[in-house]
Amino acid sequence: MILNGDIFIPTVTGFQLQDAFAPVLAALTTGLPRQFPELIHSIYLYGSVARGEARPGVSDLDITLLLARPAAAVELQHIEQWRQNFQQQPTR
Repeated sequence: MILNGDIFIPTVTGFQLQDAFAPVLAALTTGLPRQFPELIHSIYLYGSVARGEARPGVSDLDITLLLARPAAAVELQHIEQWRQNFQQQPTR
């Protein structure tokens, strides 16, 4: 990930999110901060979904989590468990 000179991650706004991916992104962006309110700082979307080129049933969801502070090992285990549970949920 490349940071600009002000140490901010450049973002692209105003892109049209594909309808097929909106429910899963909504669930992810509300679920993670709700489950880990003191830990999750930001969630960044990248890859084919962010570019509007994703194919439902084929493309994966690429995200990066920025944490507000270093996570303890047990917190990382909880995030991983959350991820696994999230992936097992039926397609929205």
